[in-house]
Amino acid sequence: MTQITLGRKKDVDPNGDPLQRSQIGWSDGLSDRQLYEIARGVWVMPGSRVERERPSK
Repeated sequence: MTQITLGRKKDVDPNGDPLQRSQIGWSDGLSDRQLYEIARGVWVMPGSRVERERPSK
């Protein structure tokens, strides 16, 4: 399993964000929908790091 950890929630310029989000990151109290909107996108991971991951038992 690969686990992705989000950084702290911060405001961003929607004009500079490819998905036109005004916030990214995580904070307490986010609804499922808010978390989806903030965390959605394309994730690029170094191949060597992902290749080292093993299925959890």
